[in-house]
Amino acid sequence: MEHLFRSRNPMTESTRTELLSIMHRFVEKEIDVATFVSTYQFAWKKWRDTNELYKPDKLHSSAYNRAFTAADCYQPETDYKTDWAIGENQLRSEISEIITEVQTINALPLAIGIGCKTGVSAGAIISLIEKACGQIDGKPAALYTAEEKCAEPALGEAARRLGLPLVPIARAALKEAAPRAVTKSSRVLALFGVPSVAETAALAGAGPGSQLVLPRVSADGVTCAIAASKETP
Repeated sequence: MEHLFRSRNPMTESTRTELLSIMHRFVEKEIDVATFVSTYQFAWKKWRDTNELYKPDKLHSSAYNRAFTAADCYQPETDYKTDWAIGENQLRSEISEIITEVQTINALPLAIGIGCKTGVSAGAIISLIEKACGQIDGKPAALYTAEEKCAEPALGEAARRLGLPLVPIARAALKEAAPRAVTKSSRVLALFGVPSVAETAALAGAGPGSQLVLPRVSADGVTCAIAASKETP
């Protein structure tokens, strides 16, 4: 199942850990500003250049891109902030704010959207959910699916074994979330009127303004997507 995640190239936990560690070391003055700028920019470009065509983890990548932009604006001779340059103290303050933003993102409850074919096993659902959740930070709040799917026995069993509520999402709510989905399936569109059940269920479950942190992945007749609210918990 590893190929499922290579094809989508989400920002992995190891990438986020590396970037966050560099920022922390700079704010705590364990590394100087020149080292921070060069090391952080190298680490960010290493991820960005291999994933530039598809960057699904919008919340994390947006925060870390802010840090890259700030580092790019640093000028050694600047003691103040202008429209195009910032000094060391301003850079350290900006990075400190971004660390807080990342910590807020990591604390957001996750909405797990699920789609599945009739007759799938609870084990297949659990396996894909655990694999998906292993790619991101955060605590699952609930499983969400189209209300027509809630009668599927395996979904109820998977939710029970995971200790999570199974929440039905009405067709109207799925359609409202559809513009924020990134996966398009003509078959699903014909059956449910939305491009992806898993993605729209996750987005609807996470609330207005939510974003996908992991777009749809699939295996063994099951699809899974994860979304988080942009609001502070």
